[in-house]
Parts: sequence; C-alpha cells; structure tokens
Amino acid sequence: MKVGDLVLYTGFPHSVTIKGDPFNMGLGVVLGFDEDGDPLIHFQGEKRPASGGVVYYSDRIEVVNESG
Repeated sequence: MKVGDLVLYTGFPHSVTIKGDPFNMGLGVVLGFDEDGDPLIHFQGEKRPASGGVVYYSDRIEVVNESG
C-alpha cells in the first residue's frame, strides 16, 4: 500500500461483518502514513473528514487499485 492507492475499508479481521464495505464509506485514497505505518485515508463517504486523512489499521484496508 502506498500514497495514491484507492482502497476499501473491510472492517475487523475475522469478524461477523461482511467483507467489502460494512460502513458504506465508499472508495478512499491513501494520503500518507502515521508513525506506526498505518495509512491516513480520506473516504468519499466519511462522516467527519480530516484534512490530512483519518488513520486506519492497515489490516482493515484492502487496496483495490494501486497508483502508478
């Protein structure tokens, strides 16, 4: 995963939620990474967007289209 990749939020690993987009956030774009290496992402359906993106655990993110 790198800056510019398009991603989906897949939820918690091994949970009962359906993998895909359990919170209807839509596609997101990776804007950077925090000090722990977790991605800062802006999702199109984000209820409270942050200018630099919101940090998510990388094991809950699926890359759907890698940036060139």
